[in-house]
Amino acid sequence: MKTPMVRLRGRIALASWFGVAAVLLHTVASAGEPPADPILRIEAGMHTAEIRGADVDSSGRYAVTASEDKSARIWDIGTGRLLQVLRPPQGAANEGQLQAQAMSPDGTLVVVAGFTGYEWDHAYSIDVFERASGRLLRRLRGLPNYIQCLAFSPDGRWLAAGLAGNGGIRVWDTNRWAEPLQDGEYGDPTVGISWSADGRLATSSYDGQLRLYRVAGQGLTKLASVAAPGKKPIGLAFSPDGLSLAVGYADESGRARIDVLDANSLGLRFSPDTERVTNGVLPFVAWSLDGRSLYAAGTWGLHDVIVRRWPDSGRGKAVDVQAATRRQVNGLRPLPGGGVLVAAANFWGVIDAHDVWHPRGLPPTAELKNKQTNEWGEVIQGFQGYALSQDGSRVQFGFEREGEAPYHFDVRRRTLTQGTAPDLFPPNVSSLNLERWDGDYKDPTSLDGKLLPLDTDERSFGLAISPDAQRFALGTFWKVRLFDRMGQPLWQSIAPDLEYGVNIPPNGKTVVAFCADGTIRWYRITDGRELLAFFPHADRKRWVLWTPSGYYDASPGGEDLIGWHLNRGADQAADFFPAARFRAKFHRPDVIDRVLDTLNEDEALRAANAESGRREEITPSVARILPPVIDLMSPADVRTAENTTTIRARARTTADAPVTAWRVRVNGQAVPLERGLTRMQSAGEEREVVVPLPAQDAEVQVFAENGHGISSPATVRVTWTGRSDLAVPTRLPTAPDAAGSPTNAAGTAGAFVIRPTLYVLSIGVSQYIHADIPKLGLAAKDADDFVATMQRQKGKLYRDVQVRLLTDAKATRDEVVDGLDWLQKQVTQHDVGMVFLSGHGLNDASLGYVYLPVNADPAKLKRTGVPMSDFRSTLANLTGKAVFFLDTCHAGNVLGSMRKGELDDISAVINELASAENGVVVFSSSTGRQSSLEDSSWGNGAFSKAVIEGLNGGADFQKSGRITYKMLDLYVSDRVKQLTHGMQSPVTQAPGGVPDFPLALTR
Repeated sequence: MKTPMVRLRGRIALASWFGVAAVLLHTVASAGEPPADPILRIEAGMHTAEIRGADVDSSGRYAVTASEDKSARIWDIGTGRLLQVLRPPQGAANEGQLQAQAMSPDGTLVVVAGFTGYEWDHAYSIDVFERASGRLLRRLRGLPNYIQCLAFSPDGRWLAAGLAGNGGIRVWDTNRWAEPLQDGEYGDPTVGISWSADGRLATSSYDGQLRLYRVAGQGLTKLASVAAPGKKPIGLAFSPDGLSLAVGYADESGRARIDVLDANSLGLRFSPDTERVTNGVLPFVAWSLDGRSLYAAGTWGLHDVIVRRWPDSGRGKAVDVQAATRRQVNGLRPLPGGGVLVAAANFWGVIDAHDVWHPRGLPPTAELKNKQTNEWGEVIQGFQGYALSQDGSRVQFGFEREGEAPYHFDVRRRTLTQGTAPDLFPPNVSSLNLERWDGDYKDPTSLDGKLLPLDTDERSFGLAISPDAQRFALGTFWKVRLFDRMGQPLWQSIAPDLEYGVNIPPNGKTVVAFCADGTIRWYRITDGRELLAFFPHADRKRWVLWTPSGYYDASPGGEDLIGWHLNRGADQAADFFPAARFRAKFHRPDVIDRVLDTLNEDEALRAANAESGRREEITPSVARILPPVIDLMSPADVRTAENTTTIRARARTTADAPVTAWRVRVNGQAVPLERGLTRMQSAGEEREVVVPLPAQDAEVQVFAENGHGISSPATVRVTWTGRSDLAVPTRLPTAPDAAGSPTNAAGTAGAFVIRPTLYVLSIGVSQYIHADIPKLGLAAKDADDFVATMQRQKGKLYRDVQVRLLTDAKATRDEVVDGLDWLQKQVTQHDVGMVFLSGHGLNDASLGYVYLPVNADPAKLKRTGVPMSDFRSTLANLTGKAVFFLDTCHAGNVLGSMRKGELDDISAVINELASAENGVVVFSSSTGRQSSLEDSSWGNGAFSKAVIEGLNGGADFQKSGRITYKMLDLYVSDRVKQLTHGMQSPVTQAPGGVPDFPLALTR
């Protein structure tokens, strides 16, 4: 297999990995079907590995990106919203990695390919998907090598594919999808394809040739084949008038060059100005749709990625647009109205007709590329990236390259903290004489001048020597390797991506690897068995920590960052199940706590089960406990001026677990099922539901439930096209104008609005009866002050405010349960229900998280405590809006050594309440295992003080006269951190599908 296209300067050459990948593929290949076992994957809402390119439909509404993370994604170009994730079948090693994508001009089809199909077919294939539904329609099989590039003709009639190796090109008639036209006379990979408006096809290859074809029903006719004027041609683009062909190059000398050729003879016409283009090349090109501008991009800029535009059809003075920081561009696509879509390494965006950059899909991963050596290969003194604690349980890394934006994570305390930690140890790279281990050399790594036994073209990127200098670890292409001090291999472990760095903690028990997919992974040093993986999201708030079997712990909002990919055979799209769907079985922070001590996941599970009294002996099989999967049978995008829409959906479920219930939510609010859910005749688990709609844009979510759990939602996005003066549904609160007349969201006076009633259940306990439960100073006062704050909204935002206040002696278990019953009976679809809860809570092995009312007895929790499941079931079943203020972590481990188990952790409660199927907006006083703080000088607990201040106007940053939940979130977060000097971190979590809405008015 010869060299395909390269990852340009600052990245590795793809040739190196592809040589290794080909070996891996051949070693894991098996005939027939893709693997049937579920595969644990990251799902961060964006690609976590390199995007290999993008394409758009002719209207400029949709974009598709394809990535080495084995997924393709459909986006709304205007908003950047993710619409669909396409999941081809995948397997071990690199089976399923995508290298190419194309969208049909009418936007109905998406094709993706790369390392697809070889593991079970022993030949490569192209997957053809229906864009709207994500269904896999067909596979184009039997290709001799993987696919480098794909392109539809402008009329959608033809699909062209460029193959790696010397496979040449294939062209399919999309009307028949029969045996393709082909030209196999290529000496190297085909890396670029472009179609002209009149049906000509141009290709570029690493053999240095540019080829021009005429494609028609009778065959593939070669019109010309010439040597490219520059070295390593890659990008091609016909001008809209079909007279010119632009070519970009990946010259390894780093000399940027762009050529504009005659599109008939392929002779050179001129070369646009590339002056000042240093430290990179511009291999990707695109013309604006009016032909007046030529664009090019790649890796130009040591610190910035810049897209260059030449006006006057490429002859004008260059205009440079900074599109991103420290990323390379892998594709450009022109857009209607001017400008281009830019696909970069792990995000995308749009440069508009005025040369303004608009980021869309943003990177979800930490960079983890912390350089340990300078440009001369010398170790940087004082390097602190990849630093570890004595036992490896605390780890330091940078969210940005070169270790910038440092954070450290504590596995035991579950804290992600900004800044560096003082007592951590960087990798030892000097105790042995290793050379060329930092990824910048063409020659492989050596020890004492002797080459190490690595795979062909394999390079290392990180080194760590054990404290006793008897072993050393290398992080390489998709592998973590351990050697003895003489350079003999001890073990190798396949990793999910490039290994940027490794470290061995001073206790010498693990190897910790820092991967290009944004994960940090712990391996047992004795045999390379993976123990833990940690993924910190780039928002620097969410994270998830898990074992190979899928036991996990997560921050609020973090548990859906991983899930299970399940192949459905070679000819169907795979399903994906977020980890939250298996929360009851796999959310096991107690297992995570023990892994680094036992160095054995099975032993950690046994110890955790013994401690908590669980009966489970082995890890449950995900494939045996699957919730339903919902397929929409009606459009996922609806435009309407009607007050209802009809949705058809089909549920797929396992044979042993039929669908037992259906649920529907509109903008997060529950819709009573008696409103029209009907079984379709002779359609199995297919249903049709007439859904009431507000007079505004809305998101409708449909769920199905079986004995194993609740499905992920199938989502229908509704665009309101009716009258603007009706664009506020009666269930949403509005503010009066200056004259006191009600106004809608646009400020239009005179629209009739039914203001909601607010129902508040406020509970606070300071003076506990039981001697073993510590008393609190301000919890009861917090509940009282919250009620007073919300009562002031009567006649403002709310027509009425109804309250049940339970403090101290009144807050018995029976009164709390009665209060929940009152709330559920009172709140209608037009109302808002709030629960404010302050006091103590704790985790119980059988009951989960339990609130302690005033008469709670730690020895009789089932009878005297209120499980959080009671609060969840009440709030989740409200037909109006549901908001929960949760302030129950006042003392960490409330009962100290009297109670078995670990420190109380509220994150699981937040995640469950804010799941899409429950629809609750949750404000929590703290995260993870933090304690909530109170001080008499504040007059309230820190969280309650911030909430009350915010609702009384502090959160109205823009002086708009209203406080929305997102505005309150911002205020509370900043205010609590200020009051507690960063010791307490409140969090707000809202389900997907719930738009921002007001909680209070300030005038």
